[in-house]
Amino acid sequence: SLIMALLTFLYSGLLIERGRMTNMNQLLDVSAVPNWVLLLSKLLALAMMQVILLSLVGLGGMTVQLYQGWEEIDLLYYARELFGTHLLSLVLWALLALYFHSLFSMPYLTFFLLLMGMIGVPAQGLIGLDHPIFTFNWGPSYQYSEFTGRIYELRHFIYKFYWLILGLFLLVGAYCWWFRGTPSSFAERFGMALGRLKSPLGIIMGALLAGFMGMGWMLWQQDQDIVPYLDRDTKLHLMAKAESQYAGLRNIPQPKISSLSVELDFFPEKESFQVQATYTLKNKTSFPIDTLMMVTALDVESSYTLDRSFKAIAKDTLVASHYIPRWFEMIKLKEELAPGDSIQVIFQVENVAN
Repeated sequence: SLIMALLTFLYSGLLIERGRMTNMNQLLDVSAVPNWVLLLSKLLALAMMQVILLSLVGLGGMTVQLYQGWEEIDLLYYARELFGTHLLSLVLWALLALYFHSLFSMPYLTFFLLLMGMIGVPAQGLIGLDHPIFTFNWGPSYQYSEFTGRIYELRHFIYKFYWLILGLFLLVGAYCWWFRGTPSSFAERFGMALGRLKSPLGIIMGALLAGFMGMGWMLWQQDQDIVPYLDRDTKLHLMAKAESQYAGLRNIPQPKISSLSVELDFFPEKESFQVQATYTLKNKTSFPIDTLMMVTALDVESSYTLDRSFKAIAKDTLVASHYIPRWFEMIKLKEELAPGDSIQVIFQVENVAN
């Protein structure tokens, strides 16, 4: 995907500037072809290049499968992954590239700026923009297996649709910046673009921008309903606070797992599971242990008991959630666990109902 994105950045500039680079631009400018045809033809050419490259990737994958003796090739899976997921991401990069190449008439400099922007996207968290709605062309990854199918796929495409709205906004913006002839300055080009915004194009761009911002707000609220958003500085503060609060527990001796018995039940039709398991913990230290530290998983129903009496002496939330938080709990054993002695922890875990 990285190589295809770089080729998209490069060829989008070459397609737009090809007329000027070959001194054919004035002949093209006086042709009886609307601007939108010239612009969309560039987008179509880029999309066709991306389809060809993705097809080569698919053929390569099938060849490897056949070479390794796997003859059950799932063509639908290849088509869905390559031309459903990856092609959409590449088209979004093409829309961004067309806008900036239309804005700046310097293809190689613009290619460098797009490359730096693509590299800099993961670093947005350093300036507090680490929420997904600020990360261009980002979509939550989804998981696929023969057993579960595609998990979180809908959320992935919701985010892609969110960025597609911005992509269409950029496409209309590229049309506004499109020029013919030889404008004497950037100010003249800006005046031309501003004049086009006074036409119905301005209404279209306004509607797309409003839709993009409105959907971004909805996604923000949805994420807040699942797990409250914390910026980078807040996360670092909470981590430092937790470390200082629990650092003193680091040296408290704890028993080690010596055996584990698990009964795991899957319910595919409900996308649910249940676990019943038993830990056997053995005191491998030379000191008696009377305190155990327990941590539960996030967003699952958890309960446990021991084969001897105990009582909880402390409990705290490690990770907050609107469903079930992750708990840290300290328990006191009624009878100390002597060196070499063992204790059993019986626990049950099941997912929150989908």
